[in-house]
Amino acid sequence: SLTISTGAVLAAASGTLDQGTILVNSNNGLEIADGVSVGGSVFTNVTGEFEDVLTGNGTISGPVTRQSGNYIAGISGSGSLTLSNTQNISGATTAAVDRGNVILASLGNLLGSTATFTVGSPTAIGNVSFTARDNSTLGVNNIVIGAAGAQSTIGFTVRDNASVSTSAAGTVNLFAGAGTNAAGVVTVNLLGGTLTTGGFTKSSIGANQGVNINWNGGTIAASQANAAFLPALTGVNVSIGTLGAKFNGNGNNVTLAANMTGVAGDGGFAKSGTGTGTTTLTGNLTYTGATSVG
Repeated sequence: SLTISTGAVLAAASGTLDQGTILVNSNNGLEIADGVSVGGSVFTNVTGEFEDVLTGNGTISGPVTRQSGNYIAGISGSGSLTLSNTQNISGATTAAVDRGNVILASLGNLLGSTATFTVGSPTAIGNVSFTARDNSTLGVNNIVIGAAGAQSTIGFTVRDNASVSTSAAGTVNLFAGAGTNAAGVVTVNLLGGTLTTGGFTKSSIGANQGVNINWNGGTIAASQANAAFLPALTGVNVSIGTLGAKFNGNGNNVTLAANMTGVAGDGGFAKSGTGTGTTTLTGNLTYTGATSVG
């Protein structure tokens, strides 16, 4: 085992930390370099931030347990950080991707029933993105995208068979910038998998705070009844792709008031789910594909 009490772990480029246990007691967290793979178990006891920070591409394929404080993952430069094992953040109140491109892949999961998961940072400027792909799972209390800051673009993608969920009454806040001057564009890509939530909100409605939802083969599922599940939020554009928009009401009465457009040859809107709940569409619907109930 390896215990870090001060400073940070910096594995050499293309190195490996594949066995044993890494115990991090330093607020500087775990820091790895380009091409590094961390396959050993990581435990962190610090009350401050825990950061998976690297320049280039890196993988943490071993399990990580966050026992207290905040969980923060990010990339200092270009490249991506891939998390492909359990990220247990049950001890954290906040989990965040604050810079760069972070991917939850394979059978990886990021679980914290009381945590708010944010994509963005109050200080970072540039592109920030999070992708849940393959058969990965993200399960948290609430999701906040475009967290206070001045990023140029923020991406949030669900694809393949990934499962992303908030608590039953939790929400997805599509843009939560700091005031009307925090300009940026949020893009939500629903390319597969399922996003389950109690509803959508947008706390920042400035003229330069836009959100584009590309609904193309992914499923949005309702975890509770909500007459304002997807309201007509200022600056939010919903576009249906060729693979269609899939919605599961899970037997709840929900209303989608957002306007929905479609690309050429869009796949339409398909509602599924058991029970007697009613899904009501009240927005301006200009997609050309079928509207179906299965």
